[in-house]
Amino acid sequence: MENYMQSLFYPAVINGSPADHTYAELYEKNVRLDSYKCFGGNEGGQVGTISTYTSLESNKIYSVFSEKKVRGTSDSTTMNYGINGVCHQAANRFLHPSYVAMVTNIDFRPKGLTTSCYLYGEYGNTFYQYEHWRKKYYFKTCDKYGLVIDMSNCDQSSAEGSLWYKCEKKYREKTTAGDYVDDILFETAAMLSIYIPSLKENPILETQRSMLKEREKFLKTHGIYFIEETGETHIPILTRDAVKQLVENVNELGKQIQSELMSKIGEKLFVSLHGTKEFTDIADLDMAYTFLLK
Repeated sequence: MENYMQSLFYPAVINGSPADHTYAELYEKNVRLDSYKCFGGNEGGQVGTISTYTSLESNKIYSVFSEKKVRGTSDSTTMNYGINGVCHQAANRFLHPSYVAMVTNIDFRPKGLTTSCYLYGEYGNTFYQYEHWRKKYYFKTCDKYGLVIDMSNCDQSSAEGSLWYKCEKKYREKTTAGDYVDDILFETAAMLSIYIPSLKENPILETQRSMLKEREKFLKTHGIYFIEETGETHIPILTRDAVKQLVENVNELGKQIQSELMSKIGEKLFVSLHGTKEFTDIADLDMAYTFLLK
């Protein structure tokens, strides 16, 4: 294996609670071409997911993700920290060329990943918004550099049981953005059915639905809302106090999700999904100040 993209994660302390930061690296001939911070650091950690390419593909991926409009500020892939996602969703977007994600590896699961997927989806505020990013930025840049991945080498790409496939199929069947809450509920159910088949359904479906609705209402009080027609997010100029409230809201909902999951599925399955039996925050206040204050 010489040419590949890999995701890594390492322990981080977010607001005093244990969680894992994730980022991605791109290699050609075993030399690191680039690394993608995903709002945080980009050195060390445990490997989560690996996707292999040809040398030419690695070079073209490097060129695509070197473009600011694709890469975004601090390797955010144009997401807004804590609103559209956190480092987990950004890392998944950098893994996009092979259609795999951090979430695909149940044995090496970053702490807090499941919670962030419960709140933001796998790729950042639903697959629909992810599609907006792909169409507006990613695909056009791929065309510019002639990047076409040979999907026969990608394990997840053609597997009809994969989470990416399920989400892609659902999106293709949609004519409008629909309700982003329902989309995240779908992604969560698909994720659970793949990685813990014994869970026939989302054990906290109604709790998750009410929390997502609550979060949507909370965001609107700060003038933040998702534009269905384009998949974009409207965000006004935020005050320091508003950012603090946004982070507190996300982490409070995240802890409620973790508590409910633990009580419904037991500690063993909870640890498999969450990465630790300890409850964790997923959004960091200092990082939110950095990325959301203008």
